[in-house]
Amino acid sequence: FTDHGYRVIGPCADVDTRLRLLKEAWPDVAILDYNLGRETSILLAQTLDEQRIPYVFLSGQVQHVVTGHSLPQRPVIAKPFVPEQLVGLIGNLI
Repeated sequence: FTDHGYRVIGPCADVDTRLRLLKEAWPDVAILDYNLGRETSILLAQTLDEQRIPYVFLSGQVQHVVTGHSLPQRPVIAKPFVPEQLVGLIGNLI
């Protein structure tokens, strides 16, 4: 994504690491994987919603992303994915 002019913060393998990073800098847009091992990224999504930061879910568990929470509907890209599709979506969100 740096090839397209984006600065990448992360990756973060767990919610606590990402919440710590959010204290240092708020992103223009976030890419969230739904499944983070033993936890999900729903808490991160809620935090991003509160701060009005756009995000997209990039996940192999699309059904959970679509129905497994009470968050507003957000864009979802299923894994495996085409990088250009994600880059285009990010450009539309910013």
